[in-house]
Amino acid sequence: PEARQHIQAALKIEPSSAEAYSALGLYHTYHSDFIEAENAYRTALSLNPALVSAQHNLGFSYWMQNQFGLARQHFESALALNPLAPMSNFALADTLYSEGFVDEAFSQYEHCLAVIADFPACLLGLSGLQLITGNEQQAKVLLEKSAKILGENNPYVVGSRGRAETFPSPRDRTRISMPSSA
Repeated sequence: PEARQHIQAALKIEPSSAEAYSALGLYHTYHSDFIEAENAYRTALSLNPALVSAQHNLGFSYWMQNQFGLARQHFESALALNPLAPMSNFALADTLYSEGFVDEAFSQYEHCLAVIADFPACLLGLSGLQLITGNEQQAKVLLEKSAKILGENNPYVVGSRGRAETFPSPRDRTRISMPSSA
């Protein structure tokens, strides 16, 4: 509630702040109020169509609802505005993975790592793809890199070590990655 109060106070001061509307949308997304979230993101985009965070966060809201096609469209729109946005690169990779586009997800995770080297969520995602495609040695290398960054006792690292069936789902990797905005 305190975050929402701060956002609403900012909107009283600057009612045309696209960034504040995007933050309000993110607040609603995290509280699973997806209709209000979409309204806030759409308002932000009407005020500033080039606001990467609003495009990304609208995609994230759709992703949280398992509406992967819509999520992908907004992550791609965010990347059209800023091709180097690390979270949008990661989110697009995870969305492709969630949709079952393994080859495309593979390429996108690798691109994500080219944008931000050793990004833990992308390392884990790529490791998972290596596991399901039978490249266990490469999966182990990527998992060990993740362990060095996240810590040996991180629950995602511990649960992932050596067993493809317990590898974190895309939703779990999102929880460990970083804030959702681009």
